[in-house]
Formats: sequence, C-alpha cells, structure tokens
Amino acid sequence: MLGSLPPLPPTDRPELPRVRLDVRAVGSTRAVTYEVGASEFLIGGASGCDLRLPTPNLPPVVAQLIRKPDGVRVRRLTPILPVLLNGTPLPANTPTLVNAGDTLTLGGVEIVLA
Repeated sequence: MLGSLPPLPPTDRPELPRVRLDVRAVGSTRAVTYEVGASEFLIGGASGCDLRLPTPNLPPVVAQLIRKPDGVRVRRLTPILPVLLNGTPLPANTPTLVNAGDTLTLGGVEIVLA
C-alpha cells in the first residue's frame, strides 16, 4: 500500500514547471497524489526517496524526476528494473522529456504526470 506524504509547500522557484503525480498500483483505480516541490524528486525503495515504493527487493533509487525551466525530465537510475514511459522502456541514465498526461510504470506502480 502506498503511504501518503504531507503536501509540500508551493515551490519557491516559479520559473520551474508545476508537477503533480497521481500514483496508483497497476490495475488499481485509487490514486495518491504528490506535488513535486523541489527541483528533483527521487523514486525507489530507500527511506530517503520522495516516493517510496512498496515493492520487495527494489533498488534503493529507481528513477529521478528533474524540473528545469525548459521542462520536466525523467531519468532511470538502475539498469536492473525497467521503467516504462507510455509503455516504452526508458534507457538507463538518459534524461527523457515528459509531458502532462504521460504515464511512468515501474515496480508495479503507475505514475501519471500532470
């Protein structure tokens, strides 16, 4: 079960795009929403991740979202776990531009970007 984080304060960097993540287990209709308030957002199994996934034997950090003035990118940080963007595998360690409505799938979780 995904735990809910307290809402983050509004970003203090208005030049960065606003990002909301709707996170749900694959096949579930119930989502938990996260606001990305920092310039980067880590997803994985480690306690220091902004979004901790409840998957057993998960790498400490699986993916990173990066907010920059010119857009939002996702970077897959582990070669051992696939990360899909709209059903297509992401290459490891390559920042890839994402848009509102895109879906990331990793570790049994779907993340819709808004």
